[in-house]
Amino acid sequence: MSDEGLIRLCAESEVTEAEPMRVEIKGLTVVAVFKMGDKYLVTADECTHGKASLAYAGNIEDGKMVCAWHNCEFDLDTGEPGGLPCTEALAIYTPVIKDGVI
Repeated sequence: MSDEGLIRLCAESEVTEAEPMRVEIKGLTVVAVFKMGDKYLVTADECTHGKASLAYAGNIEDGKMVCAWHNCEFDLDTGEPGGLPCTEALAIYTPVIKDGVI
């Protein structure tokens, strides 16, 4: 696999299940990196409803991303909202792990 087009977010060791990480990708966006067991999940950091940082106010519950501000739920595979008050999908990114780096 070529590294072309990949953006370094953080080291695997910087993210724990208890401590997600907020990463600003200069000039592009801000993402939240979560650890779930031995897997990692990368989403847009901002909830599509209340503008809350999911790295700080997001929890993974029953296979969904839940924003603590208004209990908005998003499907972790598609980003689709699970109902009101959320109406816009959350961006979900596929992380690549190489040499301990996400």
